Amino acid sequence: RDPFGIKPLYIAQVEHGLAFASEPQALLQSGLVARAVRPAAREELLQLQFTTGTDTIFQGIQRLLPGETLTCADGHVIDRRRISPIPEGGPEDIDEDAALARLDRALEESVDLHQRADVPYGMFLSGGIDSATLLTLMARLNQDPVLAYTAGFDVPEAADEREHAAAVAKACGAHHESIEINEAMVWRHLPEIVACMDDPTA
Repeated sequence: RDPFGIKPLYIAQVEHGLAFASEPQALLQSGLVARAVRPAAREELLQLQFTTGTDTIFQGIQRLLPGETLTCADGHVIDRRRISPIPEGGPEDIDEDAALARLDRALEESVDLHQRADVPYGMFLSGGIDSATLLTLMARLNQDPVLAYTAGFDVPEAADEREHAAAVAKACGAHHESIEINEAMVWRHLPEIVACMDDPTA
């Protein structure tokens, strides 16, 4: 699994070997793993609002940790190794211009890799520094305007970043869609939302 744990990977020891998938639902749908909640993980979820470690909330399904590599033989995991996302040796002694140039190259490469898809894609734009940076890079790498979405709530006291996001999208030449979320929508779509969450969080 990648060092930062961006892409998930799940495994299950099954009767005839080892099954793996990018989401637990695939393992459950296959019928290779019974649908059962692991009680300790349920308690952990209710207490911490997420689950930790290799064991998921699903009995018999484990997650690979960020940066983890498994060695398997004869349908069994025989070794687990992890690499750190932070290089050893501490920070390099380089000047600000060189650091910024390296950061720009790394971000552009990452965005370019994440845009490789056989389906149309867009981005969730909050209008903050992170998403504005990503949209700027996407605009640099795409010939057509990037599709950007921003969600806001219909509650007056809720934080609303739609106006700022629209300004960022306009500056980047993106096609911007603003969506208002209301309570009825949340309740109507809640089962679908929960079903899409591989590792539930509260």
